[in-house]
Amino acid sequence: MKGRPLLVFDGDCGFCLKSLAWLRRRVAFWPETVSWQAADLDELGLTEETCAKAIQWIDEGEPPVGGALAFAALFRYQSGPIRHVGTAMRLAPLRCVAQVCYRLTARNRHRLPGATAACSIEDRAVVSQVKRSGAPDRRRLS
Repeated sequence: MKGRPLLVFDGDCGFCLKSLAWLRRRVAFWPETVSWQAADLDELGLTEETCAKAIQWIDEGEPPVGGALAFAALFRYQSGPIRHVGTAMRLAPLRCVAQVCYRLTARNRHRLPGATAACSIEDRAVVSQVKRSGAPDRRRLS
């Protein structure tokens, strides 16, 4: 992967799609994006399990980061005050708070606006097997 960082998201989750679309309208810099269902996870160094649980940020020369740290990385690519928010999110104790908030949101995303049945993390193994046995999902937000 060369160039812009890559944000890997859950293309089956309506809440994830709506949240990213909302965020994209509000930030100046937007990375390349791909649903994990359409991505070559082996090439990216990711697993289905990791991607089903949290959004992933991949930047050349850096290890992938997920969840709240992926959002912190996105914010750090921005200019202005939001860049400082991203930096602060990487520091304890804000990192801990951000990670707890992300996990709570991720676990309950099937209950949030825009959610679909596929948003439930508990059902991801079944959804993943179905997706991998059929045609790949080609949805992208870029």
